[in-house]
Amino acid sequence: MQSRTKKMRILTVSLAAGLTLGLVGTAAAVAATNKAPAPPYVACSATNHVLSVEVHGKCPAGTVLVTIGAKGATGAKGKTGATGKTGATGATGPAGATGAAGAAGAAGAAGAAGAAGATGPAGPAMWISGTINTYSLDLSTQGGVSLTAADMMTNRIAVVGPVSDVNGCNIYSEFQCGILNTGSAANIEALMSSVVVGDTFTFSIENVNNGLAAEIQGGTGVIMYDTIPALTTTTFVCRVTGVSTPAVTCY
Repeated sequence: MQSRTKKMRILTVSLAAGLTLGLVGTAAAVAATNKAPAPPYVACSATNHVLSVEVHGKCPAGTVLVTIGAKGATGAKGKTGATGKTGATGATGPAGATGAAGAAGAAGAAGAAGAAGATGPAGPAMWISGTINTYSLDLSTQGGVSLTAADMMTNRIAVVGPVSDVNGCNIYSEFQCGILNTGSAANIEALMSSVVVGDTFTFSIENVNNGLAAEIQGGTGVIMYDTIPALTTTTFVCRVTGVSTPAVTCY
């Protein structure tokens, strides 16, 4: 019994070779004409592990009967092997997309107050004299009579004296009588401290002439032309319109 079992174990290990060498005749014929039968299979095994078929249901002398069964069930899974070495680090992947912008931070505290700015230039001023003087001008002078800048800046009332109409000397004649000329813009502005564009002043003229009008016209840099009717007083307002190039406009 032990011998038979041992031979069966050997047969299990070398089944493929034995079947090929020992079943040359009959097994080859069956395989050629019929489908192989299901296991288990029986055969006779010699001491050299060569398989042969039974003769009349018996094994020849020097052989033993062996049974070849179906494939056994799969054995239990073996233990997990040791962990292999860590592989090399892979290449760095592409950079990810930029994330959305974060919310705006809270407003910072107010800074300290800045230093006070420099004092600005003086604004326009109204020049008014506290003294009113009167005097007479003889407008019979041919070519007219001039008012000085001081006459205008002290707000005087220039009393226009009688215009001599001898030989037709009046404002309408070729002799240009009855005319007042103002001082120049440069002389007027020279009497104003820290003069700036926009400074103003006033002056008045009273015409006491009997029946004849007088004219007033601007000097150099002064824009002014007006007629003063007889027996009337006219007040003029003058405004500085230029400093680097002196200019005054009266109306």
